[in-house]
Amino acid sequence: AAIDRVIDASTLSVSDTEQTHAARDDVAELVLETDVPLALDPHEAVALTGRFVLVDNRITAGGGIVLEPVVARPSGKSDNITQSQGQVTSGDRARRNRHRGAVVWLTGLSGAGKSTIAHSVERVLFERGHQVTVLDGDNLRFGLNGDLGFSPGDREENIRRVAEVARLFADSGQIVVTALISPYRESRARARAIAAAAEVPFIEVFVKAPLETCEARDPKQLYQRARAGEIKDFTGIDAPYEEPEQPEVVLDTASRTLGQVTSLLAEAVLTRVRL
Repeated sequence: AAIDRVIDASTLSVSDTEQTHAARDDVAELVLETDVPLALDPHEAVALTGRFVLVDNRITAGGGIVLEPVVARPSGKSDNITQSQGQVTSGDRARRNRHRGAVVWLTGLSGAGKSTIAHSVERVLFERGHQVTVLDGDNLRFGLNGDLGFSPGDREENIRRVAEVARLFADSGQIVVTALISPYRESRARARAIAAAAEVPFIEVFVKAPLETCEARDPKQLYQRARAGEIKDFTGIDAPYEEPEQPEVVLDTASRTLGQVTSLLAEAVLTRVRL
């Protein structure tokens, strides 16, 4: 079990700091782990089967509603598999392309400009004759990650899948530009490790913009809906964003134009992949 946040029932103040327990009469948002699967529904969808009571030694210890089910996925690992090696190596592709493959990982708040920059730099690199593709977080949730929500566990699985796909593309010679919020440092570190295991360059790019700037842009009115309680676990509002500590590139979209940050990123990438 893990406690995401606690609301003091007497003051209605919210604590997002790490806590190990909730006091009597507190209201907490948490993840509960059970020994066996339980048949429950999100309370918003079916109120009757979306609530529960916790009983300890025949004494009611608490109760709650289900916000979102978190199902542990089987690892699916097998000992009876081996990797096949093709006849065309990553080195062969690099020599043909005159550049190595790489993973360019754009991270930042919603509205910071990740997707816009990703597609802009894709066009610039493509026009220069480089092999480049974009993996956009929103687009991937229509297919590859369509079964995932926005709980911490689902966000981690989202990042893992994208990192594995990006590594495959990069290993085949592509400069892969990913555009995802990817709010947790630990998840981004895992993405870097996946690339490193295949000796693929990993370039972390912090697309930096203050929360108020992102809210002012907000073309889909996501921040407005999140503040109204219509969207749960929205990064920057009721879910955390952990800024990169040592990114390879920082793009400040509040003070620079799209053309400026695109040129800056294109040169930073080519410096690292050009043969």
